[in-house]
Amino acid sequence: MGATVDRATETEVPALEIRRKFSVPREKVYAAWTDAVALAEWMGPQGVRVRVDELEVRPGGRYHFTFLTEEGDLPLGGEFIEVVENERLVFSWCWEGGDIAGVETVVELTFAEADSGTEMILNHRKLPTATAAEKHTEGWTGCLACLSEYLGG
Repeated sequence: MGATVDRATETEVPALEIRRKFSVPREKVYAAWTDAVALAEWMGPQGVRVRVDELEVRPGGRYHFTFLTEEGDLPLGGEFIEVVENERLVFSWCWEGGDIAGVETVVELTFAEADSGTEMILNHRKLPTATAAEKHTEGWTGCLACLSEYLGG
């Protein structure tokens, strides 16, 4: 977890970066993020299910998920900013409820070939507080553990 500097205001903006290696080709990792059926199988930390309400993977395309938890439903949505098949996804991320409802953040995923598999780098930027960055680090770590299990390592 780190911070980036917003040059417009010269303030520290919390961000996070997670690197993860998977023992499958990057096409499979990319497909896990871009196919609605696959995404619903793994997205969410352990014990949380996700309903994929909308997934239009193209620049300007929208997505909408609902995380289904014991405490209640947590909807979020956003728009794809950049889509490079099997290489890169960039999308806005905006919760519809909770502490940071309505705050638009940005998620960037890169997929690179690595030792007989794939290295994926997840950057989540423009988080409003250090607490939000910590909670998202925990959430993404759990999601990526489920993704690893879904992909078979």
